[in-house]
Amino acid sequence: MNKNKRLLKKLNAIKGITAKPRYQRADDAPESIAIDDAAVSRPVMDYLHDVPSALKPIMGKTLSQLLHERRPGELPTLPTSYPVRHMHELYDTVVSRFTVEDVRFLIAQQTALEEMVPLAMCILEEDILASGDFYDGDLLQALLRLPDDYWMSRPAIASMLVKMLKAENNYIAEGIDDKDLQENINRFMERYQ
Repeated sequence: MNKNKRLLKKLNAIKGITAKPRYQRADDAPESIAIDDAAVSRPVMDYLHDVPSALKPIMGKTLSQLLHERRPGELPTLPTSYPVRHMHELYDTVVSRFTVEDVRFLIAQQTALEEMVPLAMCILEEDILASGDFYDGDLLQALLRLPDDYWMSRPAIASMLVKMLKAENNYIAEGIDDKDLQENINRFMERYQ
């Protein structure tokens, strides 16, 4: 993605932050939220043509059900920070309705990692540079920024990510011009291969 397209994508994402929520709550939620047609990120289901059996149990659950807790309080109003509003919106959203941005966001917030990391890995198998709302590879970047203790306690997943990165090395080199992402890829591969 060239720099102009990346900038336009970031501007649209920022615009979406102040717009109405773009999520629709689970069918059993007490109130519904309008879906914003201007969402930048693609739905998770676009990447999961055949949902892996390990992910099937989570796809029909909401974040509240995954975390075993109810959404705290009322939906925040616009002056509230974007991360707080976004997290509240996701509490009543079924995982199958998540976008790549939602998965990236939850991983960056280190929330529901046991479910979101495997989901992210399935997305990255389809497109290693899958993007949320900000730039190509931002989902991968969120994974690479998880703390070392997370990866050290899950060597099989770390090894799988290293294999994916090696297999897609040329595609990644051609597809990104983000030095920070490339440095994080190199650092991750050195630590976990």
